[in-house]
Amino acid sequence: MEKGIKELLDDLEIEETEKMINKYSFSTQMLGEDDLEDIKNLVSKKTGITIKKNKVEASEETHKKSFLWKSYAASFLVVLTIIMAWNGDNIVQGIHRMFNLVPGVGIVEDEEILYALKSKETVETESGRITVENVIVTESTMRIDFEYERKDISEEELIKILDDEWERLIKEDQLTKPNISVLKNGESIDASYNGGVGGGLISRNYLTLELSESVSVLDVFTVDYEDFNISVDFQLIELEYFNSLDEIGATKIHNNISLTGVAKRDEDHLFVNVYPLNYSKYTLISFNYEYDLEFRGQKIELITDKGSREYSLPSSFGSGINATYTFDISDDSKEFLFKIPFIAVESNERSRVTLPIPEGGLVEELNKVISFQDSDLIITSVERTIDEFGFGHGHLIINFDYKNTLENKELVGVRLTRGKSEGWYEEYDDDGRMIAIGYALEKSDRNHLRLNIEKPRYILTDEYNLILEVQ
Repeated sequence: MEKGIKELLDDLEIEETEKMINKYSFSTQMLGEDDLEDIKNLVSKKTGITIKKNKVEASEETHKKSFLWKSYAASFLVVLTIIMAWNGDNIVQGIHRMFNLVPGVGIVEDEEILYALKSKETVETESGRITVENVIVTESTMRIDFEYERKDISEEELIKILDDEWERLIKEDQLTKPNISVLKNGESIDASYNGGVGGGLISRNYLTLELSESVSVLDVFTVDYEDFNISVDFQLIELEYFNSLDEIGATKIHNNISLTGVAKRDEDHLFVNVYPLNYSKYTLISFNYEYDLEFRGQKIELITDKGSREYSLPSSFGSGINATYTFDISDDSKEFLFKIPFIAVESNERSRVTLPIPEGGLVEELNKVISFQDSDLIITSVERTIDEFGFGHGHLIINFDYKNTLENKELVGVRLTRGKSEGWYEEYDDDGRMIAIGYALEKSDRNHLRLNIEKPRYILTDEYNLILEVQ
């Protein structure tokens, strides 16, 4: 990773995080060291980047251009992480609070968020399509995210452009920002570019505006993507406050994690968003970072008076944007049960292990037990492979099994790391459990490999059955 990108993310950690917390009126006095560490971990999970005081890390399997575009979006993700994933003490204590719903983003408890996007707006030309996906407005800031899809270029041509951009970045050590402006009622207003994700034919872009004067639902705003000679107008709507989650949509609570389902019908399709609130000790993976999960053959499904329906997801989502589940209901179904058979979470438990490195091709049985609060990780054996996937020093294949003590909580995976630039691949069984990691070895690795065991992932099997009220 080039020096400029390292410095960009180092500055993000120290300066931009505090700056954006202040922009969004989150009192820094609320945030202790553990809270800031949680925020960094959540940003890391969204981007695939590990942010440390003096370095930025990514796995060797992360492609250099993918890493660039992810890092480019990191500053926006800090803000969204705070808004979307702030953990309180207990949902039972917090349930009396006032809630509001930012459609397409989530349920928030910050009363300083005043407006949201009235409706998604799209403009399409022969060369591309632009869609305003979400807008959040506080008293002094506006955050806009929009999607742009190119129609005037092939994937092969785009790859050549991205390759040239990467070479230019290496030579000039400076990221190129797109030319995007924002207008209010036809008058230009200052906007700063926070980054984007995608980098392909479809990209997502994020803007932040400092508001020097008040805005209203009567104002017409314009995003002008000058690089592609396309613009789109949008308006705002005041957020509605709710006294309970049930006023927003069908809600169930398990393990201090609530899920609220909001459904809309449009002719032959049903669109469902699931908005979580997490007051548990875990980091919630489902509906924050991953939407298309399967465990022991079970997935989210819609059960109607006409039968069961499978979902589809949009081709582009993530980065704090809540993905919409779409169901075909052309059979004129009228009753809808949204069944969530499980959720995935991660904990902050950690351990450390020293593993032997056998000779190439040999398997060494271990059955080493690493105990977490309610489950055991069993490292059954290790094996060294040589020159697999092009790595000159091979991999240490680490095989797993699990032992769980609770019926509704199953350990299904961990992360192994030694806290530096590293590479690995993962293997899963038919149930969706991680059963092996192939960890890339280095020239200095001799007889033993010392690894940190982090982020144990659990499946919580308490079902969330949401009877949807269709708007």
